[in-house]
Amino acid sequence: MILSNALNIFFGSAVIIILIFADCALKFTGSRTHKIIFCISLTLTFFALTADFISFIYFDVPVNAFLISSKIIWPFIAALYLFIYLFIVLKENSIDVLTGLGNRYSFFYFINKLARNKKSETWEIAMIDINNFKSINDIYGHLEGDNALINFSKVIKSCAGKSDFSARYGGDEFILFTKQENNINSLVQKI
Repeated sequence: MILSNALNIFFGSAVIIILIFADCALKFTGSRTHKIIFCISLTLTFFALTADFISFIYFDVPVNAFLISSKIIWPFIAALYLFIYLFIVLKENSIDVLTGLGNRYSFFYFINKLARNKKSETWEIAMIDINNFKSINDIYGHLEGDNALINFSKVIKSCAGKSDFSARYGGDEFILFTKQENNINSLVQKI
């Protein structure tokens, strides 16, 4: 492999890995353990890529010589990390950061999934809001308003079943889906 190809592969793969690492370290809001594992994995991959590149430049022997074509594997590894990270970002973008429930995006995704579902299941829907929520913000401040939303979402999570779907639609409005046999009215009364 000529030096220019090795440089292209190294810098192309390294840039992808570094950008994913930086974005993950700054924005990843999921589990702290998952964040640490993913960042350590990216760091180790970057060091392996660098060692492989240095060994090629100075010794003309790749460190991972057991691979059929060690230089070609790095772009695939970088692409795999990119795919994994895009999956993580998509998952995070479907969760409301404040409440931990689904957000409006996940609500529309759920609706589309139901529309494509070939099973003859019947679902019921309810929109729930907090009465006089504006007065909580006006009297006690937005921090207490956020606490009210967080506490209300905890109540929804504790009452909803595993097959139910709940999301924060916006502001103090929440959406709840349940199968018809679970009876939406009794679920709303429970909440």
